[in-house]
Amino acid sequence: YYLVTQPSPSGLSQYDFEVRVNGVSRIHIKANEAQIIKEISAWLHPGENHIQVLAVKNLSTGRLSTSEKDEARLLVGIGDEMNKKVKISEVKASVKVNASQVEGLEKHFVLIAN
Repeated sequence: YYLVTQPSPSGLSQYDFEVRVNGVSRIHIKANEAQIIKEISAWLHPGENHIQVLAVKNLSTGRLSTSEKDEARLLVGIGDEMNKKVKISEVKASVKVNASQVEGLEKHFVLIAN
């Protein structure tokens, strides 16, 4: 299982993510960070797992964009790694936010792990 981000260019969405797995905060991702690809199988146990993704708008430097095209995505899925690249074959959780939004977002997913 992998967690993958697709950040907006130069962090223009201004959304920071926090990912919690089974109630434990596992990773904080800032809007201006480069793409993250993280193998997360160790965070999961066999059976039902609860994934919570929080997206918080960070306007500490003022608003950089209001465009819907400046979007950031975070997904969790089943994938394979080959030649230092990960191909996600099945998305289990996905969150998308964009610069036109200002409200925080909280999504809950149930992932059944093998």
